Order: sequence, then C-alpha cells, then structure tokens
Amino acid sequence: MTLELTASRVVDGDVDATFSRVLPMPLEQLFVRWYGPLPPIRATEGPLPWQTPGQQRRVDLAGPGSMRETLTEVEPPHHFSYRLDDIRGPMEGLIAAVDGRWAFAPNGAGTTITWSWSVSPAWGDAVAAAGLRSVLAGVRRPRAPAARRAPGQRASRIGNRLRS
Repeated sequence: MTLELTASRVVDGDVDATFSRVLPMPLEQLFVRWYGPLPPIRATEGPLPWQTPGQQRRVDLAGPGSMRETLTEVEPPHHFSYRLDDIRGPMEGLIAAVDGRWAFAPNGAGTTITWSWSVSPAWGDAVAAAGLRSVLAGVRRPRAPAARRAPGQRASRIGNRLRS
C-alpha cells in the first residue's frame, strides 16, 4: 500500500528553460522551509551536475535526518524521476521509500510543474498507511520555481533564484 501526494503550480518560462533550471538546482535552494513534518534541506553530497539516471546523492535535512536520492529517469524537457530511500531520522520508522517525479508541461506562456510522491510506509499494512497519511497531512507542496503570483504578492525565494 502506498500513499500518493501530488501538487502542481504554473511558473513563468517555457518548458525547456524551466526543466533545465530545475533538474540541476541544489535541493537546499528548492526546499528552504518546512512542509508539514518534512524539514528544509540543509545540504546534498553527490555528483554534479545532477542529470544522469543512476546518480546517487545524500540529502541532509535540517534537524536530524538524511536520505539517499537516486535519479531514476530523465526525459528532457518532460519529466525526471527519483527514489528516496535509506531514510534516517524521525521519518525512518514511518517511510521505507519514496518514488518522486517532477513533470513539466506547457501552459500558455508558462509551464505547469507537477510534483508527485508515491510514499511506501515502513510497514505494509493499512494501519501504517493511515498513520503515515495523518503525519503527512501537513505537506502541501514543494515551492515551485518562479511561481506566478497575484499582483503585490511577495515573490518566492525560488522564483527570485531562477530569475537571477
């Protein structure tokens, strides 16, 4: 049994440029705040540039915790997929692995980025999945780069990073 999480956001820029900026962007620049129980990313250790299936890196979370990320598929400019496992810290007893994907699709003059996670609980039963669903209920979505916003709304840190 898995728990599926998905969120989308429209950003400025065409699909090719958006994909090319997001894939190699350091995670500590993308995930700078808490998303429910998931802490910001403090650092990553691994190969650069991050772009080839099979590459692995260690992801260190703010506070206790780390995980291994393996890039599993890259189809420019449509999507890239990855697997998170070897999870350490507070989520270790809850999550066995996460299969994630970032998909990019044209949307007028911009791009829709869809982020999805398929979360496998550390225990395979319905009770564990329900508990995990409860813990992850506060996870809304990762902050997408260069997010479109209403006039006067503050720009995201990620949007500022992509425009520089």
